[in-house]
Amino acid sequence: MSHYDTPAKGQNLCSNCRTPNESWTKFCVNCGHSLTPLPALSACSGCGAANAPGVKFCTTCGNPLDGQVAAPVVAVKQNTLPLKWIATGGGILLLLALIGGGFFFFLRQENTETEITPFVAQVVSSATAAPSETPSVVKTETPLPAATATKATQAESPTPTPSATSAPTATLTPKPLNPNTPTPLPTPKPPTSTPAPKATPAVPPDQGMIILQGAPNAAGLQTQVQWGDGNGNWNNVDNWRDALDETGRISWLVWAKDFNKGPFRWLVFNRDGSTQFVSAPFYLPGAGQSYLIPLDTSQISAPPQRGENCSSVAAGAFANLWQSYRHLAGCPVSGLTTIPLIAEETFEGGRMFWRSDTDDVYIAYDRSRNGADLYEGRWESNAGHKWDGSNPDGIGLSPPPGLMEPKRGFGWLWRNFLGGANSSLGWALDKEYGYDNTGQAQQFEYGVAFKGSSAKTYILLDDGRFYAQ
Repeated sequence: MSHYDTPAKGQNLCSNCRTPNESWTKFCVNCGHSLTPLPALSACSGCGAANAPGVKFCTTCGNPLDGQVAAPVVAVKQNTLPLKWIATGGGILLLLALIGGGFFFFLRQENTETEITPFVAQVVSSATAAPSETPSVVKTETPLPAATATKATQAESPTPTPSATSAPTATLTPKPLNPNTPTPLPTPKPPTSTPAPKATPAVPPDQGMIILQGAPNAAGLQTQVQWGDGNGNWNNVDNWRDALDETGRISWLVWAKDFNKGPFRWLVFNRDGSTQFVSAPFYLPGAGQSYLIPLDTSQISAPPQRGENCSSVAAGAFANLWQSYRHLAGCPVSGLTTIPLIAEETFEGGRMFWRSDTDDVYIAYDRSRNGADLYEGRWESNAGHKWDGSNPDGIGLSPPPGLMEPKRGFGWLWRNFLGGANSSLGWALDKEYGYDNTGQAQQFEYGVAFKGSSAKTYILLDDGRFYAQ
């Protein structure tokens, strides 16, 4: 027996390696074995199995353990390996794993390269396939009611091909259209641009577009898209009827459910209602494509100019302004009106006017944030929103120093419909003022002329633009 077998007084003998340890140590200094005594186990009187303290029934045979004598706990020797051998073995295993993984990756890379080659060849072959027409359209105007179906002439083919000359993309494959259930197509929004040449709109990647392109002298002519039922009959597409814009163009979006359907054709009507132009039949484009139909306008007379041959002229303070913008406002349709009462308030970004005779509010964005007056821009009205009398003194907002919260009807409209302090108007610069028999107005074909308490006069056009002087 070695000297480790006999502990000195006050020392603990390790049950694993028999090394004496100081009484205050919890683990053996030689082997690391726990020196804390294990709780006594209860021995089962039925099968002799040891059970943990507090267990009332034997975990081996189920015999009650109440009142039984606890069995002594026998320490189990733990075999431990030195730390340096564990680290050495782990390093060898990691090195072998890296070598094996690299070899597997090398073999995988060779297989991947051999599989990609035919795929690349396939892509190149697809890219050089025979091209065809490219579609691209977006119309935003409100269509008119649909007309009745018309009979096609003998010269028109029931299954024609497109005659437009647009950039090639992919071949359009015609699909039959059910003559009993024509697909209604989306209603576009009205245009807001000024008369000027327009670039062809971009085609959304998930939609197609059809475009009819003429010249400005065809502006205002009505158009209609029709679909053929295969029996020589042509039927109006309800939502694809509208006038050519100021550049002589119109376009419509094509949705996925209608890709490659046909045949369709486009009609253009003279100002007297007679048919001016019938396109060759065509099929709708697919996703990301556009189909352009050129319109020959050489035989179309120019539309009459607004503001020409008027039976009356603008009156009073509006005379000079109207002469400059009569081609936009058109002819007067009323005389000069003096408004019994107006209210007005100035904001950071514009002005608000209320006229008592019509209960209309005009919002003119005619100021820049640096305080400069603007003489053209946009305007809007209260659009039927009428103050309900609530919160006549505002709602207690806290504007920056030198600015004000608008009150009464202006404040109600400003908060609820114009965006409040975050709108283009911003905060009010002063309170609201009223004026008797000071405001003036005159109605025109395409807008209204208005004057408040100052000398500044406005022409407020129906399309949301204003001009002032």
